[in-house]
Order: sequence, then C-alpha cells, then structure tokens
Amino acid sequence: MAILPRSRVNNHFSSNGGIFNALIGVPQLPTNFKCADLVRDFCGYLAQVKSVTVKNPDVIPKRVLGAAWKPQLERMDASIYFPLYLVLVESSRNFASYFLPKELQTGEMFVPRKPLSSTAKRAGWQGYEIDLAKALGQPIKVYSK
Repeated sequence: MAILPRSRVNNHFSSNGGIFNALIGVPQLPTNFKCADLVRDFCGYLAQVKSVTVKNPDVIPKRVLGAAWKPQLERMDASIYFPLYLVLVESSRNFASYFLPKELQTGEMFVPRKPLSSTAKRAGWQGYEIDLAKALGQPIKVYSK
C-alpha cells in the first residue's frame, strides 16, 4: 500500500478531499517523514511528491520548492535519487500529475537555498529548490483532469 504525508493533503487536497482520493487514493505518512513521500510497503518503492499551485497545469514550472537540504545532500552524496512526482494544481477541477524518473535527475537540479536568518522560527534551517531545466529530460504527464 502506498502512503503520502499529511502535508501533501493539507497543501492542495483538504478543501476537496475527493481530489486526493481520486488522484492518489492512498493513506498518509506522518508529517515531515524524512526522505520519501510515497512508499509501497509491499515492494519497497520510494518516491518524492511535490505539489505546486499553478495557473495552468499544462505548463511545468522551471523551479519547484524542495524540502530540507541536508538529507537531500546526503542522499545525493550516496548517489541515491528518488523518482519525482509533480502535482500541478490550478483548482479541484483542473490539475495534472507528472513523473520524472530518477535516471533523468542530476545533482545540479537540486539548488540549496539561503539558510533561514537567526530571527526565524527555525533559524539556520536550509531548504532547496528543484531546477527542472537541469534534468536530463522533461517530466512525463501521467494524469490530468
């Protein structure tokens, strides 16, 4: 069974839970589950899922916000890349899902962001962005509505 973190549901699917169930149809991981968003417990398949609010789900953004930089850097240093699913949402009636296999990902597409300032709630925390233009190929559309 595949599972996703609660944060993915809250980002785009809580206003109409039917989207989440129709698009993904899976239970949820705990919020901030480290390293993976999608887990198939039968076969061990792991993947990342990034959801983005867009004006047109047929247009893939150039950059997407990632998560914490340190775990991503550690995975890249170990040559571990997870397949990436992009869920582009304009509304509950207009969204699309894309897939970027790990074989098309490069270390250069993961760009560290500036650490949060000393006055921030999570001072020193550093995230990253995913620069999709630096992938070895375009994400593949797997679903749209």
